[in-house]
Amino acid sequence: WSPLGRADVLNEPFFKRYADKYNVSVAQFGLRFLYQMGIIPLPKSSSPDRQKQNLDIFDFEISEDDYYMIACMVPTCWQREHPDFVIPNRGCLREQ
Repeated sequence: WSPLGRADVLNEPFFKRYADKYNVSVAQFGLRFLYQMGIIPLPKSSSPDRQKQNLDIFDFEISEDDYYMIACMVPTCWQREHPDFVIPNRGCLREQ
């Protein structure tokens, strides 16, 4: 279900700062975050370059502090889940 928020997240300055910190694209950062969250993202792209980039998320790991900052943020354009499927214990992950 649109793991990159129908590309809205690609223009979000908050995620751009984190992507720059890890020297990856915003899409790669978002996909890596979902992967570390235990969600297998299935992004769609018709561009072979973007398809390759979307697969290239396994050579970095988001730090625990950065992960929790993002996990606890108030959703803006990136809802992280299908509207018909609620992930259990969706609240701030540090409390779990």
